[in-house]
Amino acid sequence: MLLSFRTALIPNNKQITAFRKASGVARHSYNWGNALIQDLLAKRESDKTLKIPSAIDLHKRLVAEVKSVNNWYYETNKNVPQKALADLRQAWDRCFKKISKQPKFKKKGQRDSFYLESGTKAKPGINNDGKRVKLPSIGWVKLAEPLPLTAVHNCVISRTADRWFIAVKYEVELPEVATSRPVVGVDIGIKELAVCSDGKVFANPKAYRRMSKKLASKTAERKPEGQRLQESYQSD
Repeated sequence: MLLSFRTALIPNNKQITAFRKASGVARHSYNWGNALIQDLLAKRESDKTLKIPSAIDLHKRLVAEVKSVNNWYYETNKNVPQKALADLRQAWDRCFKKISKQPKFKKKGQRDSFYLESGTKAKPGINNDGKRVKLPSIGWVKLAEPLPLTAVHNCVISRTADRWFIAVKYEVELPEVATSRPVVGVDIGIKELAVCSDGKVFANPKAYRRMSKKLASKTAERKPEGQRLQESYQSD
């Protein structure tokens, strides 16, 4: 069973700059790929032989057409644009299956995030010592609280307001549940709250009737004295 864990990071100014650069690369590659697919879909109306590129095809074109003329792409980890394009292609697959709407273009400053990975699942390369986490291409970053594991294979760095967070997933064993357990039938009623098939009876606490009287008395106490006198005269 996979569990998710998310905690805040405490980066310095240099690391915040690296986070913003990586988020910008992820956003740029996602929007570039989105524009490319939309253009191909428009051309497919007259030429059905055109194929929608896969995530791998998109990344190959990105390396050849975009990274080659934008050196700032190389200032971030190679996984950043690669995962952004994989997420884009997955979003289009959901759209083609009519599960979700067409992917929108991402805007700067809105849901900034990027993906990092290091090592393998067997030998994860993103380590933490309880106080810091070592991120690929960025280095050691302070943690607001320790991660549940000493090492993970991948993570997502995201920004909410002015704070940066790290999110990881890790696998835990499913808790053991007894296969043979007693079965009890429950009959919900009005006079009695519940009557069980084993003979147990749960009385109706009549909470609404009891609490409504308290609520009415507290409401009366909060009213101004003049209003309470006026209501008493009207009732007389």
